[in-house]
Amino acid sequence: MNLLEQILLLFDNIRPKNSDKKLDPRVAAACSYILERYNKKITVENIASAANTSSSTLAALFREQLGVNVMRWRDQVRVQKAKEMLKETDIAIKVIAHRVGYEDPMFFSRRFKQLTGWSPTQVRQNSE
Repeated sequence: MNLLEQILLLFDNIRPKNSDKKLDPRVAAACSYILERYNKKITVENIASAANTSSSTLAALFREQLGVNVMRWRDQVRVQKAKEMLKETDIAIKVIAHRVGYEDPMFFSRRFKQLTGWSPTQVRQNSE
């Protein structure tokens, strides 16, 4: 899947369903930046700079257009990538945590469960 397809699928899953507005180009640029670097340490300031806007403007645009804050969207991307790895590979969960950008596997597991309602282990077991 190419980057544009990934962005469109994530927007469809994350974007509020009642929204018919086009995404602001700064939001689209920020999302693209996150998708390209989700596995690295990135800050709101880095993302805003890549989108040629201020952190506060980007935060407001994200809340308005996607219904979540910038870092939650980044975490949703990370968790989506982790779910794919959990279902498609036998890679250890702690290795997956690192590959999607989390330094602490325990924090990854907590965040994963917060966002999905399932632990990484449960997702892996249900895909077998």
